[in-house]
Amino acid sequence: MLGISATQAQTIDYDLNQATRTIKDVGNGLERLRPGDVATYNRLSAKLTKAGKHLESTQSNSHPDYAAAVQRWGELQAQMAAIAQEWQAAQQQAAAAAQQQAQPTTAAQPAPTAPEAKVEAVNLDPLLTKYQRRSLPKFPDAATPDQARTWVLHMKGLQTTTLQADLATIESALSSGAATQADADRARRWISDTSQDNIKQTVQQQAQVNEGTITSMHYSADLINGVADGDMNGAYRFAGGDNFQNNATRLDNALRAGAVATVFDEVFGTSNPTRADQLKKIQAARTRLDELAPLAAEQAEVLANAPRKERPETKDFLAPIAQEYWLNGSIMAESDDEGGIWIDS
Repeated sequence: MLGISATQAQTIDYDLNQATRTIKDVGNGLERLRPGDVATYNRLSAKLTKAGKHLESTQSNSHPDYAAAVQRWGELQAQMAAIAQEWQAAQQQAAAAAQQQAQPTTAAQPAPTAPEAKVEAVNLDPLLTKYQRRSLPKFPDAATPDQARTWVLHMKGLQTTTLQADLATIESALSSGAATQADADRARRWISDTSQDNIKQTVQQQAQVNEGTITSMHYSADLINGVADGDMNGAYRFAGGDNFQNNATRLDNALRAGAVATVFDEVFGTSNPTRADQLKKIQAARTRLDELAPLAAEQAEVLANAPRKERPETKDFLAPIAQEYWLNGSIMAESDDEGGIWIDS
């Protein structure tokens, strides 16, 4: 039996909430259903159809209650199909018994018949919507490991548990006569074949993005780790001014991608044997960057207090032939026509 807690009600949308409640009502109703009560049967059938529409419309596909609701919906539909078949069989048996008991000289009277249970047609198209590429959830930008886990579990479900529940729904609709063989075959082929290629490709593409984010920082991490103690210029190059925040952001992003990649490995059973060493170097570089920051600040102060170079005065007799030499944005020397170099004077 299905139920929802107060906490769950705050985290699921309207459609999943209604589907869960309606499915519970149908289950309770079937427990009290009396043989031959066609009116109640049809009312419960309409409720179950309504619950199925709510499941097709819900946006809470990743909520734990969703998979349970889909499975319970399929079980109830199969149970109702079995009840309909049982009543029809009882009707046929009653008719056969009445014919055997009828006297040959007596005109045969119509055999009493039990009301035929009505099985409403099921439209399987909405069931397939969640497998279409445009309906797949978008992987969040700069996803945290928890956000990544929600995404990968949803995608994994479309390949396993959700897929099996939907296949069971299709089989139930076919066996009860609510769907034709052609519709069932089409739906089964779409969700278990065509759409699975799209889902697999989407997962692989996102996994490659994670690996690329890690690999792109491998070379920079080696350079940062290679800065020697006391190398003020090296420290300033990576941790001076805006360089510190830029490099820290890139290193942190690579470490985040590493944590996300681990989630992919856990759920999908994948691995990258070189990733652990890469992340170890990146983590060391992140620590080293913090260590270089004070040294970079000292170098920044030295550069700020260094005397500014003045432009050398050009000698009048060298003006027509003078060649200027620039260093770090300033003129530091001039040459004469005989190749002599004049620095300052």
